[in-house]
Amino acid sequence: PIQLDGETIDGDIVVKWNEDCQEISRISRLYELPKEKFLDLMMKLADPIREIFTHIENVINQYNSGEIDEARYMSLMSNFEPIVTKLYVEATDIGSAPIECRDLSQQFQNLAAMSHELVLPFSDGNLKTWGKAGRKYLVPMYLRDYHKELQKFDFELGKIN
Repeated sequence: PIQLDGETIDGDIVVKWNEDCQEISRISRLYELPKEKFLDLMMKLADPIREIFTHIENVINQYNSGEIDEARYMSLMSNFEPIVTKLYVEATDIGSAPIECRDLSQQFQNLAAMSHELVLPFSDGNLKTWGKAGRKYLVPMYLRDYHKELQKFDFELGKIN
């Protein structure tokens, strides 16, 4: 093994301190939101994400039960994609959560990402990439993942309120 650069601590442990740590910390604090503002911004996005997901799941169930045909399913799912993408982008840009909301923030980001993953196979650029077989595999998987993330999100939200 090669010798590591840094400060030797406790025999075999070597720490290399990041010289930019103070500056990164200062910049990070600039984007940290107060708890109330973070929660307000987050919920203004979480509620529409939940609502649109309910509509998406209804369309998926209608398709799976044969109530709507493939063309209608594809049309409806394609229409959801830009709405969910917009919500996802806004969710990733609300600012940093205060320390007491970091776990909640992470679960919120996961929830937004899973809702986005579900509609990606129906975006203009991905319709050719993921055919019917790919969508048939991905959609149920993303549905399960979304529901798992929703449970985790609700758990973390309950800890804050």
